[in-house]
Amino acid sequence: MRSRQEAVVFGATGTQVRRLASGETGPADGAPCFDAGAHSGESAISEHLGCLEARLYHSLNALSPDAQALAARARQQQRFDDAIRAELIGLDVRTRMGDSVAAKQELLLLLHRVEAGSALAGRIKMVLSTTCDRLGERTEAGRWIRDALADWPEGQQPGWRAEALMVSALNGLSRHHYDYALVHHAVAEVTEHGNAFLLASTLANFAEVSAECGDLSASAQFADSAIALLRRHPELTAPLTLDSIARSRLALGELLAARYCLLTALELEETLRCTDVQGDPWLTFAEVELASGDPAAAWQLLEHPRRQSWASKCSWTHSRELKLRAEILAELGRWQEAYQAIVQHLAMYEGLRSVEGDRVLAEFNTAQIAAEERRRAAEFEKLALTDSLTGLPNRRRAERWLASLGERPVSLAIIDLDHFKRINDEHSHDAGDEVLRRVGRLLADCGSGSEILLARLGGEEFVQLRTDADRAAAITAAQRLLAELRALPLDEVAPGLRITASVGIAFGNSADPSALLRAADQCLYEAKRAGRDQLIVTD
Repeated sequence: MRSRQEAVVFGATGTQVRRLASGETGPADGAPCFDAGAHSGESAISEHLGCLEARLYHSLNALSPDAQALAARARQQQRFDDAIRAELIGLDVRTRMGDSVAAKQELLLLLHRVEAGSALAGRIKMVLSTTCDRLGERTEAGRWIRDALADWPEGQQPGWRAEALMVSALNGLSRHHYDYALVHHAVAEVTEHGNAFLLASTLANFAEVSAECGDLSASAQFADSAIALLRRHPELTAPLTLDSIARSRLALGELLAARYCLLTALELEETLRCTDVQGDPWLTFAEVELASGDPAAAWQLLEHPRRQSWASKCSWTHSRELKLRAEILAELGRWQEAYQAIVQHLAMYEGLRSVEGDRVLAEFNTAQIAAEERRRAAEFEKLALTDSLTGLPNRRRAERWLASLGERPVSLAIIDLDHFKRINDEHSHDAGDEVLRRVGRLLADCGSGSEILLARLGGEEFVQLRTDADRAAAITAAQRLLAELRALPLDEVAPGLRITASVGIAFGNSADPSALLRAADQCLYEAKRAGRDQLIVTD
């Protein structure tokens, strides 16, 4: 059933197998090239750098000249971080195309030109990690991605961080040590913050690596998710995304489904080219043909002129090809050549898959899982203490802050918007929510810091806590806030809309927050009864 569905999606026919084997080619749509000369302005540079980074997972066509043009423009505008970001795209393209040794040296030099601990430094380290992985330097690859994530600045470039987390999860999976906790964290981050091309590639990559680890159930789930995404968004389809899905289907024994994926992949490859030397749909297709009992067709695919014209190999792909050549040669009865190929494969594989390398990567993976769990726990705690509408701390956070002070003199002001129900009734609840958001921003701008906490108690009530008990300062701050609330522009929410507030201020000891709240609330009640738009202070 799955094979029929993929036939509909990818449009493959049995005739296409014979056309490819005989050297015939078919049309394919290429990715549009970015015209760097057609755009200007600071925001345009950053926007188009993001577009180029997304295209790394779809097609490398014209990426290098586009990145060079953007780098030149960024330098003219003295946007040096953007210039380095554009240079990094060019180096990423080179390492994906097989020039990893030289690119690695330039990446190390590039790293010294950026601020340590910045998001840009983290992205360079991520590219260094993938470069080392293509060179077969697994332990060094693990160290680079570990350092990238360990130093990542909080909240900066979440899309880059999601991509780095995906790379970390891929590096940490092996046949003997795999824990899908980090994989699921990575998928969640890429889904939330990554671009669509990255998400399609991520799901397909995890399908392929899960199959290599022998977890066919997980592999099938990731492949199904990738195919569902491509059905909804066919423009995301790329040769190596389909290649990874095909490798998952091959491991599952679904040869027809794998063949459908690969036929489309090779048609796309003719125009888009492949995006990474770590993937090779021709090689995967040869594996499928061998599994189907046709070693001659498999050999023909390996030796196809189009493959030979572009195929730069990374260490992993080369090792995989040597193993497949040995198997095909053995099936063809060419025993001596098969023996030589398997000896070469084993020598290379031993260097790539060392026990020590597996151990180190397993340790990196375990440490990263723990770090990611701590980070997400901190995020959940922050969400639990934050008002979702205004972004201000909530009542629980205010109570914790008071409890952390021990016994200190404090002032507590409760700010309540006057006649707020009318706004909801006359202008809609959406308008009321927007008013609360704008009041929250105004409160945040009026004063914050280690000695002040602003929070939303609930509804239209807000609170300002101050660790100084300076009566005059608290009253002056409240009077200024009332004036700013009267002047708050709300015409965009509703024409002519204006608001006022009533404030009750109490002074006391942080050790008794309940008494403080009661006293401030009583003052607020007095301010309401006295006519609103004023403040009342405890004696």
